[in-house]
Amino acid sequence: MRNWSRRAPSEGRTRRKHPSFSPPSSHRRRTRGRHRRRRRPRRCTDPQVVAAAAATGRLLITLDRGLGDIRAYPPGSHAGILVLRASDQSPPTVAAAPSEVVAGHNLTTLTGTVTVAQPGLLRIRHLP
Repeated sequence: MRNWSRRAPSEGRTRRKHPSFSPPSSHRRRTRGRHRRRRRPRRCTDPQVVAAAAATGRLLITLDRGLGDIRAYPPGSHAGILVLRASDQSPPTVAAAPSEVVAGHNLTTLTGTVTVAQPGLLRIRHLP
């Protein structure tokens, strides 16, 4: 295997190329199929996320206030959506919010509902 290093013009030592630089195309042809580029995680839209949670029968817990809109996601059309409206979105506050909901309520009552949890308040929207 070839070492992809190059001699710097002003220095007498060998300098290695950064690993993110791609080798020549001949090298890429030889290694086709063995190395794959890393891809960014695919971003899903809100309806895709709700559909995936509904397909698996899971309660969706989110910080996205748009998912609490009962016109877009009516109660009963999914397994349940729990929107957390924390006072701030720091990691300790967000991590404590679901435990407050679980401590005060039975999660089976949230099945198929759109629920908004604020500090000291839980709004549950059932089927009309």
